[in-house]
Amino acid sequence: MSRITVLKSRNYRITPENEAEKWTCTWLVAGKKSGEEAGRLRFLGAPDMGRVTIEAEGDGDALIEAGKALTDWAFSQTDVFIILAEPSPVFTALNFKEKDGKLRLDKPPFVWMAVYMCLGISLGSAIGTSTGHAGTFMCLGIAIGVALGKLMEKKEAKRRADVTGEAPEKKQKEK
Repeated sequence: MSRITVLKSRNYRITPENEAEKWTCTWLVAGKKSGEEAGRLRFLGAPDMGRVTIEAEGDGDALIEAGKALTDWAFSQTDVFIILAEPSPVFTALNFKEKDGKLRLDKPPFVWMAVYMCLGISLGSAIGTSTGHAGTFMCLGIAIGVALGKLMEKKEAKRRADVTGEAPEKKQKEK
C-alpha cells in the first residue's frame, strides 16, 4: 500500500513535444493521509552517457518511497544505466553507494540466461514428448538456452560499456 501521492498535474502527459520535461520537472511528494508536502524530487537533465543525476529536497519515508519509484522508472528507460546523487539520507536508504564524492546506483543487469534456459526446457520438452525422446530434447533445449542467455548477457554488458564508457566488471572466480 503506497503511502505517497505524487502531486504532478493530473492531466499531464508526456508527448514528443515535451519529452525532455520528464528529466527536468520537479515531482512534489505528499503524504497520502496528511496531504502535507514531504519533499521534492527531480532529475537534473536528460541521461548523458548512460548517467542521470537525481536530487531530493526533504527527508522521510514518503520521499524514500517516491525516490524508489523514480529510480525504478529511470532504470526502465533504455538509455539509463547509472543514477548519481548528492549525499542525502534519501538516497543512502535506497542503497546508493559513495564513489568519488557522489552517491551512485547502478542498474542491475538482466539475467537472460534463466529466461532462455526456461524457454529451452519448454521447447525441448514439447518436441521431445512428441517424438518420444523427452530427455534428449530437454537436455538439448537447456544447452541452447544457456548458450543464447550467455550471448544476450554479453551483448547487454557490451552495450552498457559502450553507453557509459566504463569497462565491464570482471567476475572474480571463487577459490
